Amino acid sequence: MRFSDGCARRWIIKYIIDCYKCSDCSFSFVSDDHHLDKSPYGANVVAYVLYNIIELHISQYKLSHIIQQMFGYSLGQPTINRMIQRAVEKYRDTYEEIKQRLSNG
Repeated sequence: MRFSDGCARRWIIKYIIDCYKCSDCSFSFVSDDHHLDKSPYGANVVAYVLYNIIELHISQYKLSHIIQQMFGYSLGQPTINRMIQRAVEKYRDTYEEIKQRLSNG
């Protein structure tokens, strides 16, 4: 999903990764430089989901239906829950740092 002035569009990205094969043992592997996230959803989708859940207090179930109606994309409640869990893991250090700064004054 891409957000721009006054609109949000569905955006599909095709990733091409170079695969290599050992000439001696025929073992196939990919380069360590691919930097792909394990999630097929980009940062914009995660930000949209988090904003709706945290700031607007929309339930995961309702958000799933809203995304289906607005964007024509099926994003189930379990998928939304996994997005939130990954975001929690990713931003845990930032949260702890902010909490520490607040407690120190």
